[in-house]
Amino acid sequence: GLLIPEAGTVVLGAAVGARRVPVSYVPRTGGLLSNMTLIHNAALPAVWHGLLSSREAQGRAEALFEELGISGQGRSLPGLVGTGPRLLAQLTRAFLCEPALLVLDEPFAEPDAAVDHLVAQLIQRFRALPGRAVLIAAGQLGPAQAVADRFGFLRSGGLELFAGRSQLSSCPDPEVREFLE
Repeated sequence: GLLIPEAGTVVLGAAVGARRVPVSYVPRTGGLLSNMTLIHNAALPAVWHGLLSSREAQGRAEALFEELGISGQGRSLPGLVGTGPRLLAQLTRAFLCEPALLVLDEPFAEPDAAVDHLVAQLIQRFRALPGRAVLIAAGQLGPAQAVADRFGFLRSGGLELFAGRSQLSSCPDPEVREFLE
C-alpha cells in the first residue's frame, strides 16, 4: 500500500490452500490509538480478532514489555513516550496476533541503537517460530542485514531478488551499489 504497482496484483492475507494466511503490518510511525495506553494498543487486535481474551492479551503484552524494558511505559499514552517504545508496542501487538507474515516498514530507523537491538531480537524470535516469515522495507541496508537471509531491491520496473548478502554485494548495478554504501 506504500507504492502503487504499475502492473499485477498485490494481495495480503491471501488464501493458501484451504486457509487464510494472517499478515501483520507495522508502520514506521502511527498505528497506535492516541487515547489508549501502550498495553491496551498492543492487546487490542488480538482481542478484536478473538485470538485472546482481554486479560490474556494484556498479560502477554505486559510480559513482553517487561522483557523489552518498557514495562514502566505500558500504562502511558503513545503521545507521551518516545518513538522507540511506540515501535516496540507495535511489534508486541503484531506478536500477539501470531501472523504468518510480519511486514515491517523501516523498523531500524530509530536513532537509538538499543531499540534497534531489541527490534532485531524480536524479529529473530519471530522468525524462529514455525511457518513464519518477515518482510522488511528499508531505505538503507543498515541493521536489517543482520536479520535477513534474502534481499529484494525494488525500483521502478520491478523487484530484483538476491539469495543472500554475498549475491547482493556482488551486484554491479549502480542503484544497488548506492544502497549498500
